[in-house]
Amino acid sequence: MKTSNLVAAACAAFALAGPVAAQAPAAVEPVQVLYANQWDMTSKAGGLAYRIFVAEPLTPPPPGGYPVVYLLDGNGYFGTAVEIARMLELAGEMRPAIIVGVGYPFKLDDPTGSMRQIAARRVFDYTPRPPAGGVVAEMGGLPVGGADDFYRFLKEDLQPRLAGAYRINPAEEVLVGHSLGGLFALDTLFKHPGAYRSVVSASPSIWWGGAVVLNNEAAFKSAVAAGRAAPRVLVTVGGLEQSATAVAPPPGMSQAQFDDYIRRIRTIDNARELSGRLAAVKGADGYKAEFVDFGGETHVSVVSASIARSLRFALPPRP
Repeated sequence: MKTSNLVAAACAAFALAGPVAAQAPAAVEPVQVLYANQWDMTSKAGGLAYRIFVAEPLTPPPPGGYPVVYLLDGNGYFGTAVEIARMLELAGEMRPAIIVGVGYPFKLDDPTGSMRQIAARRVFDYTPRPPAGGVVAEMGGLPVGGADDFYRFLKEDLQPRLAGAYRINPAEEVLVGHSLGGLFALDTLFKHPGAYRSVVSASPSIWWGGAVVLNNEAAFKSAVAAGRAAPRVLVTVGGLEQSATAVAPPPGMSQAQFDDYIRRIRTIDNARELSGRLAAVKGADGYKAEFVDFGGETHVSVVSASIARSLRFALPPRP
């Protein structure tokens, strides 16, 4: 019997049998990310709590240790990044790497409160110190300007902890951030151009604080041109990020207000213009700057595409 006939017969038999009574599973367990762990730790610089998610590759470490991918917004993006990395590793499209999601403690009995706390914490951690005058209106009065201390946490607290627990290669560390996380990635790149081998800034909020992040762009380009640093830089955006009609306005914002907001922040234009300037820098061997516009993707839907491209860009297979 042909396959199509088998399928038709199975469907007919199911229909004749009538509805199947729902049965509760014998045992219910939480779904877990396989071969992954998490722990909480407190920063020495600011005394702030973080939740760290770590997934190891399925293959043994190379002689020099695993590369490490530091992924911001770990509460939301860790699981996605791990599964994408494992598929790419199996397909031979990237080198095996430890995926580290950097997030915040979450209370299962208070999800709403936890989400609000996470939203406030990421605003603080991912933003550089604002210009003189202090408050940035777009952040709704939330505390801002904690990027320097957050960088110290990543380098002085988290990296040594990982080095003591896993076989890692400190010469192959990757920083990946999206939105405000992309802003932090750029701020780190410009202030500390040799801190990470690769830096990925997805849909960066360059507009934040009057584009204060660009104040350190010239110093970064000078360091690269002089051969003092040669990072690999990837900037990505979604092709619909400057379309106010691609998604509904956020709660409490009219369409006219949303139109004005999208026009002012210039997500695609800012990213494209910055990428052009970085690509024009003549640096030492190893320096690279690329830009990718994912057509048809919004600020949210572009995340998975950006993560996949980030991993392939930063950790391509050895020739």
